[in-house]
Formats: sequence, structure tokens, C-alpha cells
Amino acid sequence: MLESFLAVVDRLINLVERRIRSRRELFESVISPLFHELEGVVTVYYEALLDSRVMAEEADRTALKDALAGLKTVSVKIWVAAQKVDELAKVVARDLHDKPTLEFLERVTIFLKNTDVHLVPVANMSRHADHTESFWHYFERKSPEKAQVLAFLDIAKTVLAQDWTAVAQIYARLQLHLVRKG
Repeated sequence: MLESFLAVVDRLINLVERRIRSRRELFESVISPLFHELEGVVTVYYEALLDSRVMAEEADRTALKDALAGLKTVSVKIWVAAQKVDELAKVVARDLHDKPTLEFLERVTIFLKNTDVHLVPVANMSRHADHTESFWHYFERKSPEKAQVLAFLDIAKTVLAQDWTAVAQIYARLQLHLVRKG
């Protein structure tokens, strides 16, 4: 699923570079395919979170690392996808100067980067912590208790829901804007 997302973003970069002429064409050729492909990425990440949570609940402290292995693998791949969407945003900024599309792409990039647990504050397991540390680094360094790992997974699930809602709202707003313009 993530490989197909990367292929779609590469195709979209090529499309934008060949000069899209209208906002409708931009929506239909770039935004909509990206959004629909992103839905699959959301599913993969959500399933990895759920699987990790179930495995972590059943694991003893020494097996927690194994319980999170799948999530870590998915997170690394999604980080690569975030870099690709960032590249697409730069092409759109350079070639099209379309502010609503840039806002959408920025929100998608934020979403993808937030699925990488490197951005989740773990110092006190609060999303509003002053210090942000890679969860993976923290995990290796501190070997947290099971309760901390489960709390982290719950926070990651909440962040996923909030960020995905923000992406979907911007997508819907762009879609409605096109309908109004006819």
C-alpha cells in the first residue's frame, strides 16, 4: 500500500510539472487521487497501531520491543511518504502558486509526519510536552513500562484521528469550492 502511495505521488509531481491549467483539473488530477490513496495509508497505519496495542497488552516487558516492531516499520515507510508529499508541495508552490492546494498538501505532510512517532512528545506522555523525543530513541534508552507504551499507543491513535479529520475537512472544502464554481 505505501509503495503504491509513493508511486502516485511521483506521478502527481510529473503531472504538476506539465502544467495543469485549471483548479478543477488540479483537484481531479492531483488532490483527489492523493486523498484516495492516502486513505489506504491511514488504514495501514491504524491497523499497525491496533496490532501493536494488542501485542503490547499481551507482552511482558521484555517482549514489548517485538510488539512494536511492525508499527516502527510502517512509521519509517510513512516518513518517506511525507518527504515525497513535501516534494510535491514544492513543485506546486513553484509551478502553480495555488494556496488552497498548498494548504491541503501541508496538512497531508503534517498528517504523515505525525504518524511517525518521532514527533509525539513522550517526556511526560502528553501531546503538549515541552520536549519532543523520538519514541523509538526513548524506548531504546529507557525501556519504558508497559503502561507507558500503551499510553503512547493511545496518544498516537488520538493524533491519527485528529490529523486525519483535518485532512478530510480541507479535502471537502476544496471539493465544495469546485461545486460552487460550477
